[in-house]
Amino acid sequence: RFGGAPPLPAPTAGAPFRFAFWGGVGRHKGVLQLLAAFRRLVEAGGPPSELHVLGGAESPAFAQELQAAAAGLPVTLHGAFEHAQVRALAPHCGVFPSTCIETYGIVLDECFELGLPCIVSDLGPLPERAGAAGLVAKAGAPGALAAAMHRIAGEPGLWQSLRQRVPPPPPTLDAH
Repeated sequence: RFGGAPPLPAPTAGAPFRFAFWGGVGRHKGVLQLLAAFRRLVEAGGPPSELHVLGGAESPAFAQELQAAAAGLPVTLHGAFEHAQVRALAPHCGVFPSTCIETYGIVLDECFELGLPCIVSDLGPLPERAGAAGLVAKAGAPGALAAAMHRIAGEPGLWQSLRQRVPPPPPTLDAH
């Protein structure tokens, strides 16, 4: 949780758009599909962008697979992280392309606490929870994910429109 700090700043014209995934980096979280989508975005000449993946990989073999998929791209695989690093990175959009049915997706609470719109997969409650503050892409479909990433980074006014619809944070555990 980010403790009621002010929302992160909006993207700056001319600067790279910062996408970020954070959480457990397992195969079922869609990170390989995210890297494939980001490669499509970059190779198609999409808006200048960078991708940050924060979280430890499920295994050393999967970490190597991720490194190979990120080769040659403006991607940083941060590994294990503290939540303060997410805020310090100041991403513009959280991307959570899970390929499994998530039960809730606490990363969306964190994303919204940062004042960020998101991109989620179409499985489980993530699309409902993202609501009007996010874009939805078909799970396991890098082309659909790349299209959503292109839209949010390059379509004039879309980022701000989504941000205006970020829901208020849920109550704290103590308040609940």
